[in-house]
Amino acid sequence: SSASSSPVVRAEGQAAATAGGEDGISVKDRLTIMASISATWAIFAALIYFGPAGGWRYYLAGGICACTSHAIATPIDVVKTRQQV
Repeated sequence: SSASSSPVVRAEGQAAATAGGEDGISVKDRLTIMASISATWAIFAALIYFGPAGGWRYYLAGGICACTSHAIATPIDVVKTRQQV
């Protein structure tokens, strides 16, 4: 068997991949966050470029409304779910 398939090497590799900085966010999570932000900006830029003139205002307003509704509804859902358990 190769050295890369030993449990010790795999555990060290996994620990290195998930090791976080001072804030406790793992490398994998950082890459996921960066990819999500990049994809969001790319989609937003495409909508602005291909959309109607001034259409970015509607996209921005929709994003703000979605953030607001999720910020209000999510804590309520969490409380309801915890009460059920």
